[in-house]
Amino acid sequence: SPLPAVRRHAVWTLARLNGEAVGAALQPALSDADPSVVQTALSVLSLRRLPVSNDRMLSLLAGPRPALTRAAAEVLGRSGNIAAVPALLAAAERLRGEKFSATGTPEDPGDRALEHSLLQALIEIGRRDELLAVLKSSGHPRRVRAALVALDQMTGGGLGAPDVIPWLKSSVPLLKNTAGWIVGYHPEWGDALAGFFHERIVDTTLSNADRSALEAQLAGLARSPAVQRLLATTLATPNSVARLLALHAMAASGLKETPPGWFDALAALLSTADEPTARAAIAAAR
Repeated sequence: SPLPAVRRHAVWTLARLNGEAVGAALQPALSDADPSVVQTALSVLSLRRLPVSNDRMLSLLAGPRPALTRAAAEVLGRSGNIAAVPALLAAAERLRGEKFSATGTPEDPGDRALEHSLLQALIEIGRRDELLAVLKSSGHPRRVRAALVALDQMTGGGLGAPDVIPWLKSSVPLLKNTAGWIVGYHPEWGDALAGFFHERIVDTTLSNADRSALEAQLAGLARSPAVQRLLATTLATPNSVARLLALHAMAASGLKETPPGWFDALAALLSTADEPTARAAIAAAR
């Protein structure tokens, strides 16, 4: 039919039919001149998990239309297409937006939706070794971010503390923020992270933004006994900046029960002559 609406209705009608021939009958719609027909066909293929032309899917994934890229990513993910992993990472690298939130998520709604589809496809395909190889390379930051988040979200856990720690020190804000966001959800990594955070907490060259991010990370990991010990021992350091950082992290930790080792450490600071430290200690004790 010369009318796109009629062709879309034909696609939806095919979607309700059974039989192996349905997938083949839908293939011409993937090359339709009207994007809405192509997107409808992709939706049907994704929902039905029907076999598709790999070359056509990869072509759509690399195309200029974000909506079709999202839909193609969903099809590739649901089909478990192993060959699509490099193309999905390349699509992540091409995300248009330049602004990202503190967690590394694109601020542009279109980019955010596209990134979500690409990440979900990588998670469903589940090629852990290929994504770990990306972390060991010096690839594009958005490619590395995609690998970090996909590995973290895979069923059964595809990411470990040693894979993330190097990115906490990255000079690229996108990767440093992404790594910080991930470790905040893994208090079980506390022992592995304690050594890294010890170096950071006594570093007097940190910017105000870095200190704020470190406070938030330590507060989020405060359920770990190793991090609890680190915070308590930091209160005895002569480094006033490190003491304040530890006190702020304690106050923000939200623990239901105060770790026993914190009581004496806090009490020792309540009589300090340093007013900022005394105020922070009172806030933490409260």
